Amino acid sequence: MNSSCNQSGLNAYTPSTSKPWNEKRIQHLYRRIGMGATPQTIKEALNRSAQEVIDEIVQEATQKPVMEDPGWGYWNQQQIEDFYQENYIGTSRKIMEYQFFDDLISGSLRDRLHLFWSNHFVTEDASMGMKKPPYLFQQYIMRQKYAIGNFKDFVRAVGLNPYMLRYLNGYQNKAGSPNENYARELYELFTLGVDNGYTESDIVETSRALTGYNTKESSWGKILFNEKGTFDDSEKTIFGRTGNWGYDDVIDILFEEKAPLIAHYICRKFYHFFISPEANEDIVAGLATTFLENNFEIAPVMLQLFKSEHFFDDASIGTIIKSPIELVVPFQKELSMYILEEDKSLAIISRGISYNLEMPVFTPPNVAGWPGGENWINSVTFPERWLRMSHVLVYQFRDSRDYTDKDDYHVFADFAIELFEDINTSAEDVATGIIDFFLTKKSSDATTYEEGIAVFKGNTPEQYFTDGTWNLEYPTVGQQVYNLLRKHIIILPEFQLI
Repeated sequence: MNSSCNQSGLNAYTPSTSKPWNEKRIQHLYRRIGMGATPQTIKEALNRSAQEVIDEIVQEATQKPVMEDPGWGYWNQQQIEDFYQENYIGTSRKIMEYQFFDDLISGSLRDRLHLFWSNHFVTEDASMGMKKPPYLFQQYIMRQKYAIGNFKDFVRAVGLNPYMLRYLNGYQNKAGSPNENYARELYELFTLGVDNGYTESDIVETSRALTGYNTKESSWGKILFNEKGTFDDSEKTIFGRTGNWGYDDVIDILFEEKAPLIAHYICRKFYHFFISPEANEDIVAGLATTFLENNFEIAPVMLQLFKSEHFFDDASIGTIIKSPIELVVPFQKELSMYILEEDKSLAIISRGISYNLEMPVFTPPNVAGWPGGENWINSVTFPERWLRMSHVLVYQFRDSRDYTDKDDYHVFADFAIELFEDINTSAEDVATGIIDFFLTKKSSDATTYEEGIAVFKGNTPEQYFTDGTWNLEYPTVGQQVYNLLRKHIIILPEFQLI
């Protein structure tokens, strides 16, 4: 069901008989606003209003601190080489990648927005000699700082970030030899959209205004502005306004002259990311108005969107194909695997799966980012997704490698007990409930449940399910849940949707 079927507006969601505040809508909220939630978190939210839960999530996102400096975040190349001696790029890069997944697994809206912005203000760490750990760290905390801050301030910071200055050739942009790369992407990808409100002349003139950031204190050091040497101090005409414009002038003029276009473009991308690949333009327009009225503050737009009838409408649920990261991270979080880890093992396996499924961290395919949606699914990636999600489950046994040790299945048994609470819940209801928990919508195919129940019961004697021998404390429950997940749920097409 696509967004065109969703006629709900941006009025605040009020629970009703047809749209109750229930487990499914709470799951929908947590999977879109963050990276999923445990059964316990969902139950706690049932006792609170949707508006209260969303207010708390957004407030937490605005107050969350950025990553701490790992020690080398502002070092130059020589300092890092002296400290690590060898493989310094690989070591420091892994630190950042593991941090990214740690943040997603334990985080919420701020970190989900960080994922969004990493595919908007794109840089490619694996290309063009971009493997510079301090620049990667500085870009990382910039994205965290502005992820739910002010978008105009974010745009201003992005273009001066040393990572972006190197990636889109700002560092090579000098008076007399302007490089148009960043100016073009500033309009085409970052703020306005392709062929929307600017001309080739605007790009040329903007590139001249962005000159001058060409001096470094040292290799991998801070990039400085060279006003008297490489800045073009002659007049430029941008969007019909003429003056001796520089970097800050470009940002100011852009947001003064093109504010409605910027607001609509960014809010449309928010809609695609949080609601559906097919945009409802009336909703986008309403969000854009809020964006403008709040001087490009992101938080008010998030509050309006997530509190709306439109967001909680049935037609907004299950409309997005999970990216590889959205496939693996919520699965771990909802099973409470992340609570048990102490050695970054979940971050390690998440990182590996993101590479295996063609979503390597910090390395989108090009400046336009990962296209997403149906591009994630084809005859090759679909079975590969099953295999990799199976690896997530098998990884639970990484310590003993003894798949027959029932104690190793405790995370799955604990999940079932947390989900149902009543240990005497029937096997049929347990299997059905777990299937429903991991699907965005209840399946309309009866065989989905029939086959799942059969897998769940496995080789346990049938009479055990009727004579009171079996309940959720039975020794094989953890393995039964594991089998249901690995042999049935992760293979369902519906499991690919969020």
